[in-house]
Amino acid sequence: MTKRFNDYKSHIVTRGETTQDICFRYGIQESDLVKANPHIKLAVFGGGFFSAQIFRLDIKQGDKLNIPFYNKDKDKKGVKTIQGNKIAKVGVWENYEVVEWHEGTPQEDRDPSKVNWDLYLMRNGTKPELVLQKKEGKIRFQEKAAGNKYKVVGYLHEPELNSTSAILVDVKPAEKREILGVKISDINNKPIKEAISYGQTINVHVETTGMKDEYVYLSLWEDDAKGEGHNESNKLNLVAEGKVLVGNKGVAHKQFVLKADFKKIANAYLSKGDSDEGSTHEYYVTAYASGESKVSKNINVINPDYQEKRKSETQEHLKGTEQTTKKESTSTTPIASETIKVKPDAVKIEVAESTTVAKVADSKPIVAGVEALVDAYFAKEEFKKETSETDGQHKYTFQKNNKDINKDEIAAIIKKRVDEKVKKDKKYAKLDDIKNALTQKSYAKGTSITFNLYKLGPEYVKINNAPLEEEVYVVAKTVHLDGKEVIIKIREKEEILVAKDADLKVLEAKENGNEITELKAKAENGIAKVKIKLRPKSDEDLKTWKEKLKGIKDGTHTYTFGGDGNKTKTDDEKKKIAGIILKKVNESLSSQKKFAKLEDIVKALTNEVYNKGEQITFDVYKETTEYLWLKAECTGDVKKHEGEFLKREGAYFMVGKKCECEARIRAFIRMVRVGEGTGEMIKSLNKNKETVYIAHDFEIGYTTGYGGVKITDLSTHPQTIYEGGSSAAGAYQVMRYTWWELAGFEVEDKKKTGKYFEERDLLKKYKILDYSAESQDKICVALMKKQRPNLITKIIANKIEEAIQKEACFIWASLPETENESHYTMPKDKTKKQPATPLKTCMEHYNQFLEEELEGNSKLHLKKGFLKDFDITCCSGNGSIGTCSDDRTQCFEYADVVTNPRLNNQSDNVNKNRWHRTKRYNNSHPEGYYHTGTDILASSGTTVKSMLCGTVYDLKDSFTANEYQENSLGNYIVIKSKDKDGEDVYIKYCHLDEITVTKNQKVKHGDSIGKSGSTGNAASVYEKGKLIHGIDPVYRHIHIEAATSASFGSTRVDPEKYMKTKFDETTKGNPE
Repeated sequence: MTKRFNDYKSHIVTRGETTQDICFRYGIQESDLVKANPHIKLAVFGGGFFSAQIFRLDIKQGDKLNIPFYNKDKDKKGVKTIQGNKIAKVGVWENYEVVEWHEGTPQEDRDPSKVNWDLYLMRNGTKPELVLQKKEGKIRFQEKAAGNKYKVVGYLHEPELNSTSAILVDVKPAEKREILGVKISDINNKPIKEAISYGQTINVHVETTGMKDEYVYLSLWEDDAKGEGHNESNKLNLVAEGKVLVGNKGVAHKQFVLKADFKKIANAYLSKGDSDEGSTHEYYVTAYASGESKVSKNINVINPDYQEKRKSETQEHLKGTEQTTKKESTSTTPIASETIKVKPDAVKIEVAESTTVAKVADSKPIVAGVEALVDAYFAKEEFKKETSETDGQHKYTFQKNNKDINKDEIAAIIKKRVDEKVKKDKKYAKLDDIKNALTQKSYAKGTSITFNLYKLGPEYVKINNAPLEEEVYVVAKTVHLDGKEVIIKIREKEEILVAKDADLKVLEAKENGNEITELKAKAENGIAKVKIKLRPKSDEDLKTWKEKLKGIKDGTHTYTFGGDGNKTKTDDEKKKIAGIILKKVNESLSSQKKFAKLEDIVKALTNEVYNKGEQITFDVYKETTEYLWLKAECTGDVKKHEGEFLKREGAYFMVGKKCECEARIRAFIRMVRVGEGTGEMIKSLNKNKETVYIAHDFEIGYTTGYGGVKITDLSTHPQTIYEGGSSAAGAYQVMRYTWWELAGFEVEDKKKTGKYFEERDLLKKYKILDYSAESQDKICVALMKKQRPNLITKIIANKIEEAIQKEACFIWASLPETENESHYTMPKDKTKKQPATPLKTCMEHYNQFLEEELEGNSKLHLKKGFLKDFDITCCSGNGSIGTCSDDRTQCFEYADVVTNPRLNNQSDNVNKNRWHRTKRYNNSHPEGYYHTGTDILASSGTTVKSMLCGTVYDLKDSFTANEYQENSLGNYIVIKSKDKDGEDVYIKYCHLDEITVTKNQKVKHGDSIGKSGSTGNAASVYEKGKLIHGIDPVYRHIHIEAATSASFGSTRVDPEKYMKTKFDETTKGNPE
C-alpha cells in the first residue's frame, strides 16, 4: 500500500459499480485498492488480441471494501479528549482530566503531569480570551464568572479550541450562599509575604457566592493564640471593624489602617507560654454574614517596641533571607505549587488554598464577640422552610402500572406531586421517607404507599414593592442581639406623603391596631419582625395619601374641540364629553408621564354646548412613585448599633399601584350583565324615545330564567326548557347544555351523549357546587376562560374594546362585534344581525363600574382573590402590578407558554427534546448533537403565550398551516426582554400556524402571541397513507429557544429557566 495511506474506511459496493468508479471517487490507485482488500479474489480482465491481461478485484454488489486513506489523527500526538462538567457552579471545584490520547503520542508522553491547561473566556463575536494557564485541571469559578462561558483546554504542545481536547463550560450562579475566603493584601493588592509596619493600609477582599447585595461584617483582630484561625482567647483583641456590601461580582472589599495605637492591645496580652510579644505582632480578619463566616491567614506587623533583635533582623533581610513568622499554622491545607499565569481582571479563578472557619469553644461557626445589625427590609411571609416536625401522613395511589421501578426516579416524581398538593396546607414530604416506603419492585395501578408529612416553617422573603393598604412585614437581621429590642423607622426618598425627614406612619396589622411611626420588635434567632399595613389609621388620611400617590399638579392643558354640537348642559352630558376628552388627552400625555383627571375636565365644562374651535383649560398631573427606606437601631451589650437600609438607587422599596386585575374583570362582568338585562341598570326609553338606562334590582338576575321565570331552587342549574324554547337561566343566561359541558359531559347537538370526562369537569375543578349567586359569578369567569382563552388576558391588559369586539361578543349576543351590531343573526332572518349594546355605551358602563370597583364598591359575590382559584396570574405575589416594568422591558414573573405544559415525548427519552440534556444520533450526526431548544407539546390551534414581558423583535409568518420545509422552524416569533436578573434574553417560539402580534409590539408575560401549529419541519406530509415527511400530528409542539443575543447560535441558553413550570430530569419526563 502506498506509504501516504495509514488507515482504512469502509465502502459497500452498489449495483453496477466498478473498481474504476470506486478508485476515482476516493482518489486512489487500483493497486492500492487491491492491497487493502486481500479478502476479495482477483479476476482476469482483457487478454485479447488488442489488450493486455489485467487483474482486478472481482467485486459484486454488497461487498464490503477497505478504502485506504491518510488519517492525520494516527500520526497526531498529544491530548485527544478530556472530560469534566460542562456546567460549573460558582464556588465549586471542578476537575478536568485527559481520557484519551492521540494514537501517535509516545507512551512516555502520556503523562497527565505533562499536560498544560488553559482557560479561555468566550464572548460572542470576539476572539477567545486567554485568562488562565496552569499545570492541573482543577478550577473554581468565582461569582464574577457567573453567566459567562469558558473553554477548558488540555494539551501537550499547542491548544486546540475546536476539538475534543476542549470543553465549553457554562458557569452558573451558586445554589447556596457562602463565604469562600478572606484575603489580605497590601495597598497595591499584592500578597503580604513579609512583615509590614504600623501606619500602613491593608486591603481585605471577601470572596462569596450567592451573597450579592448582602452585607459582610469584617473584624480585625490581633492574634495571641497558637496557630491560625479565630480563637476565644482573642476576644479582647478586636482592634477595628466595619461592614461592607457584596458587589455584583460576589466580592466585598474594605481597607483597614494599622494604627499605631493597635500595638497597645498587641503588647497587653501574650500567648500562653510566651514571655514577650517578640519582633512581630500577628493580625487576621474575620468575615461574618448571617450564619456564614471565614477567617483570613495571619499577617505579621513589625513590633516597634521590640528593639533587641531589630538590627540583626534587618541585616538578615538585606542578605535576602526570608523572615520567619513567629507562629506556625497547625490547621492549613497545602497550597498547590505550580506556576500560574492569570490575565488581570479577566475573571477570578482559584487554585486550591487554605481557608479556615472561625470557631469558638462550642465549635459553632460564628465570630465571638461580634454584634451587628446586618440588614432591614420589607418582606412577605412564605411557608417554605423545611422542618423536621411531622404533621400527619399522606397516602399516594399509583395511577398506572409501574414495573421494575427506579426507586430514585419514582420517589422524586412522587415528592414533586405530593409537595404541590400539600403545599397549601404548609406541609411537605421527605424524599428519603418516600424511598423507604417503596418496598416493592413493581406497583399496579390503584396500589398505594403511605409516608409522613412534615411542617413547612415561615421564611420572610424580601420584596421590593407592595400596594398601599397591603399587609407586609418589616424585618431586621441581627447578629448576637437576640433578646434585644430593634426599632425601625420608615422614611421617604422624596417628600410626598409626609414632611421632609419625618417618619412615615403605618398601621399595626392586628385587630384594633395602633398607628405607629416606630416599629419595635425583639430579635429572636437573628430576626426581628413587625407586621404592618401600609396605610394610616384614619380613612381621611388614607384618602389624602391616595390622591397624592395618583400624582402631583404639574401645569395645565388646553383642549380644542374638533366638532360642533358637544352638549354639556346636564351632569350626564358633561361626564360623557369629559370621558371622551380624558381618553384623548391622556393618550397624548402618556409619553410625558402626565395625565388629566375626569373631575377637573367636568369642572372646566361651564358652557351648555361647545363647538369646533372652542377651548377649555384644566390641570394636569405628573405621575409619582413613592420610594421608602428604613432606619434601624438596636442597643446591644457592646454598643448601640444604627443603620440605614435600602437607601440607594435600585434598592428602595416602592409603594406600588394597587392591583387592578380583579377590579377590571368585575367591572367587565357587571357591564355584560347590563347588556344581558340582568344588571344594576336596564335599558329603557325616555319621553323623547331616546335610550336611557334606569336602576334595576341587581340581585333578581340570579333568580330569573328565560322569559322572566323565577328560579326557586339554586342547588343546581334549572336545566329546564322555558316557554319560548330557551333554557337560559340566571344572571348570565347560561344554557343547560353549557352547564352540562362545564360539568364534564360530552354534548352533541345540545344533547348529552352519556360520556363524562373528569378532566373537562370545570365545576369540580373550580369548586362550583351549586347555582348560588357566588357560583353564578364564578361560572361567568369559567365561561370566559373556557370559551375565549384570550378574553381575560385582554381585560387584564386593559384592552377593553378589543376584549368586547374580538372575544366576548362570541359568548354574549348582547355585546357588539361592530359598533352597534351583534355577531349573531336574527332567529327568523339570517340576513340581519341582532342589535347589540353600542360599543360606546359598553365602554361608558365599564368605566363607571371600574371606578366603583377600584374604590372597593362591588355588587358581585366574587370573593377577593378569586383569580387564584382560576389559576389566572396577573400581579405578583405582593400585590403590585407585577414587579415587571411598565414599559415591559424587564420581567420578574415568568409564565408558561401553554396551560399545563408537557415535554414532547415522541422519543424514548424526553431529554432528547430539551436543550443540551441528552444527545440525538442520526446518519447526518453519527457523533451526536444536542437539541437547540425545548419542545412543549401543543396541538394545532393551541394558544401560545409569551413567557416573559418584552418587545416583539422579529417574526416570520410566510408559512401556511402544515407547509413542510426540511430543517425549518416554520413561522416563528422572537421576543426580546430582560430577565429578573436584568440580563438581555431573546426567546423564539417556533412552528406556529398563526401569529397575533406585530413587530415592535410590547407584550406582558402570559399575553397571547399566536397559535401553535404545523409549519416547517413540524408539518405532517403523507403519501398513500404513510408519513413521508415531518412528524406524527400527535407530537406537534412549540419549539422554544432562548439566547443572550439576537443571532442565537452559540449564545443559546436553556429556555426552561424562563418557564414558570419546572420539569424533572428523568428520561420518562411526563409520567402518568
